[in-house]
Order: sequence, then structure tokens, then C-alpha cells
Amino acid sequence: MYKHVLLPTDGSPLSEVAIDNGLRFAKAIGARVTGFYVIVERQPESFEDHAPVDVKTPDPTEVGAQEARQYLAAIESKANSVDVPCVTHSMKHVSPHQTIIQAARLHGCDLIINRR
Repeated sequence: MYKHVLLPTDGSPLSEVAIDNGLRFAKAIGARVTGFYVIVERQPESFEDHAPVDVKTPDPTEVGAQEARQYLAAIESKANSVDVPCVTHSMKHVSPHQTIIQAARLHGCDLIINRR
């Protein structure tokens, strides 16, 4: 049976539904969970992307890191409230679906509960 469930999130309402269902499932079978968020690295689209950054423009990497902290804290809080062991992790990458599979392998997860 499943022992370790990966719960990836992008912060969307559909991800929230998948997380809630995943936590109920993990609780029912006695599994632990890993909450996961991909900080999407944006590929340069033009030379303008290499121009000096305006001080008022938020750094996309920092915005992604803040989102990761916010969304993963929510997973951890929900898991704690239903007594499901939980760790969280984020990674930077250009391809979220490849990174989710990589994270499942890295953490030894035997099930991925996704929003689709």
C-alpha cells in the first residue's frame, strides 16, 4: 500500500482541493506526505530581459520563493491539523511536471496526488 504521498501545489483552488483530498487519503491509510512547490524559472524572451532591473520591479525568483513559503506553510498547517506527518520542499525549474516526478523520486514518494 502507499506509504508516502507527494502533494504538489501551484496555489490554485484546484490544488487546494487535491491537497485536502490527499490529506484525507493519507490519514485514512496511515501515510506521510511531502508538500511540494515548483518555483518556475522563466526563460529569457528578449534582450530586454537582460536590461538593468528597475528597483521597483519585483525579482521573479524572490516572488517565487515567497509563494513557495506561503503555499507550503498552508499544506503543513493542514497536515498538522489532521495529524498527518508532513515535510515540505520546493525546487526551481523550467518544467513543473518534470520537477514533480523528480521530487517524487528524490523523496521516495509512491503516489502523487495532483490537481487534474
